[in-house]
Amino acid sequence: MERIPTNPTTKELDDVLARILSEPTRAHLLLLGVATVLEDEQPFQTMNPAVYCDAMNAAITEHLAGLPGVVAADALMRATAAAPHVTGTAWEYAQLLRDVAKGL
Repeated sequence: MERIPTNPTTKELDDVLARILSEPTRAHLLLLGVATVLEDEQPFQTMNPAVYCDAMNAAITEHLAGLPGVVAADALMRATAAAPHVTGTAWEYAQLLRDVAKGL
């Protein structure tokens, strides 16, 4: 986490804010994690809710472990709300997730 200097100048605050805003959100990282799992494990498998849940659980373990509960819950809520309907193969769905993640 970014530390704000004691008695910061406006420029220092602007620099800190710019760095914070340029970082991807936790929801973004979570969807990219799901996409990576889907691409790496069985890219030609037909997608279904169970496959999605398994990939999401793996991504949660990777990207949300150790975060405060409220932060992890918010990221999970945002990621699942943005995720498209489960369709196609795992590889095709991973591409959809990567596209959606760009907007988070």
